[in-house]
Amino acid sequence: MDAANIASAFRSGGGIDAAEAKALYKEARYVRMGDQSTVDSMAGLIRSAGQDISVDAAHAMAQRIVDSYEGATNPQHLETPPAQSTKAYNDGFRSQLGGRDVMAFDPNQMHFQTRIEARQALKQATIDASKPENGDALIEQTVAKNVDLTTVKTLDQLSDLQSRMAFLERTPQVDGDVRTTSDAGTCGPMALLGSVFLEKPEAVQAMAAKLLGPDVGQHWERFQTLRDGAPEVHEALENLAAGRFSPDAMTKLSQALLDSIPSFSSGGTKPAEMQTIVGHLVSLGIELPDVRLIALDNPAKKGAGGHWVGQTQGKASGLVFDSSIHEGGRAAVDTLPRNQAQRNYTLAADLALRDGGRTLTLRTYDAGTTTWSQQANANPTATTYRLQGDAYAKSH
Repeated sequence: MDAANIASAFRSGGGIDAAEAKALYKEARYVRMGDQSTVDSMAGLIRSAGQDISVDAAHAMAQRIVDSYEGATNPQHLETPPAQSTKAYNDGFRSQLGGRDVMAFDPNQMHFQTRIEARQALKQATIDASKPENGDALIEQTVAKNVDLTTVKTLDQLSDLQSRMAFLERTPQVDGDVRTTSDAGTCGPMALLGSVFLEKPEAVQAMAAKLLGPDVGQHWERFQTLRDGAPEVHEALENLAAGRFSPDAMTKLSQALLDSIPSFSSGGTKPAEMQTIVGHLVSLGIELPDVRLIALDNPAKKGAGGHWVGQTQGKASGLVFDSSIHEGGRAAVDTLPRNQAQRNYTLAADLALRDGGRTLTLRTYDAGTTTWSQQANANPTATTYRLQGDAYAKSH
C-alpha cells in the first residue's frame, strides 16, 4: 500500500492489513534519509499524500504501523528481522492487533507523544543501570532530568559572550528523547553550530532563515525533503529564524543537517562530510564566521569513532564548544575540550573556515601524536579548498 492509499484509508475510517503494513514499512525504510527514524519517514510519506491529516495523527499512525510490523517480525527490534514465512508474519501481525486482521484508524483517538511528553516519561522511568544495553537510555535520561532544553533566549539576551557560553552549556548533542537516534552522531554539526553561535548568533538566525526558503531544494534537495516532512525541524527553523533560541531548536537543526548528508557515516561525520555540509550552507548564500572544527580520535579504540569540537577564531577567539555529555548532562565551553584527557583523545584533524565559509583548510595529523600539547610537532599537512559552484575544489 502506498502513502496515498493509507491517507485515504485514514480519512474513510478504514484500515490496513498485514501485507499493506509491510509494503508501507519497506517504502518508509527505503526513502528515509541518514539516521532518520522509520516512524518519521513514514509520517512524512503519509503527510505528503494527505496534507489535511494532522502532524500528530500522521505520527501516531506511523508509530502504530512500525510497532506492529516490528513486533510481528522481530520482538527484539533488531535492525534486520530474521527470515520467516508469510504465514508466520501474518500470524504475528494478527497477534499484535489482538486477533484482528485489519489495523483500523480512528481519527478521534490518534495521538503522537510529543518530545516534552517523551522526556517526562523518561524522567520517571526506571532503567536498569547494570545492563550494558541501557547505556544510551541512561545518558538520555540524565539530560532529560537535569538540563533545561526548552527555555527560549532572544538575541538581546545573548548579546554578551558569557550569556552565549551559558546557553551552550545547556545545549548538549543528546536531546533527552530516546526515540531519536541521530543525536549520538551529531557532534560535527553541533561543533559547527556552536562555534558559529559563540562568534555571531545572528549567523545562526540567518542560516535558519535561508534553510526555510522555497528554493533550498535547488542546492540541497535532501534537506528540503526532510524539512518539509518533519514538522519539528520546520518549527525549529522558524524559531531560530525569528531569533528565538533554545537548545531544542539547535539540536533539532543539527540532526537535520546530519540526516541530509547522502554519505552519512554510521556514528558521525568525517571531514569530507563536514565540508559537504558547509558547502551546502554557503551555496545557499549563508555567510559563516571564521571558526575551526577539530576532529579528535582515540587511538586505543579503533573503530569506536572520534569526536568533533568547534573552536572560535574571531572576537571570542580560542573558546572550544564540546557538545558531548559532561557533569549533569551538560555540554562544555572551555579553552580546550574539557574531557579530552579522560577519553585519551588525540588531535586527528582540523577544518578551518575562512571567507564566509567559501575557503576551507583541512589539516590532518600524524597518527603518532599522543597529546594535545604536541600539536606543533605533529607534522600537519594542509589542503585548501575553495567553493566552486556547489562543491569544493582544491586550490593550487
